[in-house]
Amino acid sequence: MVREMESRDPNYILNVSIDDYCEYLTSKYSEVVPNLHKNEAYILKQEEVRKNGSERPSIKSASMLTGEVILTIAIPFEGNYALFDSKPSTFNTMPPEGKIEGQEIHLQYRTRDLDPEAIRIENHRRIEQIEKYLKWIKSDVKIHNNWIRKNVKEQIIKRKQKVLKTQGFLESIGLPIRRRDDLPDTYTIPVVRKKITISRPEVTSEPYEPRVARAKQPLYGSQYVVRSPNESREIWLHMKIRTLNLLRSGI
Repeated sequence: MVREMESRDPNYILNVSIDDYCEYLTSKYSEVVPNLHKNEAYILKQEEVRKNGSERPSIKSASMLTGEVILTIAIPFEGNYALFDSKPSTFNTMPPEGKIEGQEIHLQYRTRDLDPEAIRIENHRRIEQIEKYLKWIKSDVKIHNNWIRKNVKEQIIKRKQKVLKTQGFLESIGLPIRRRDDLPDTYTIPVVRKKITISRPEVTSEPYEPRVARAKQPLYGSQYVVRSPNESREIWLHMKIRTLNLLRSGI
């Protein structure tokens, strides 16, 4: 139980409900002692025992059968079949025998007399022997189950505290924690990363107006922009004519 909690991803431990996880672990690790359903027992099969083949047939003994019959009785049960192989703290020197197949225990009887009453008595005796051992096992299992119910919640809380302590230690280092690719997204460790944000530049709301270059103001307040060297002579003549006209007018 403790190892299962330790094998779980730390984020699962932090996010899981204590009560729900406690109920799950208690159910999983509590043992259920087998309970025989004697009233549902049935004859599974019967087999005639054959000779081993080394005997030579004769007039008096031509048959290949021994005259014995092996009878198999199946008894269904519920519970953990593995407990049939456990040794209780209380036991005797005559442990029960049988073969476990699924959720059934098979008991075999070999008989030559074909006496049904003898089979019933022997079958009853063996069932009582099995139930006695199951009663001893049940006493040991009760102690185990009580320990599980008593300690599972405490173990979950301890595991949560240890995970929180480790997580706090990692976060206090001040470095981002790398995310494992094999972890589900629902259990990733929440990592707060500082991100540099660049603000969007602000602009005026007025329409765009391209800039126009202006020439220096010439004499007499006129403005001329020289577009090419060929235009310089025409501009000079125009300026001279204008100056003569101003002198004639007495300005």
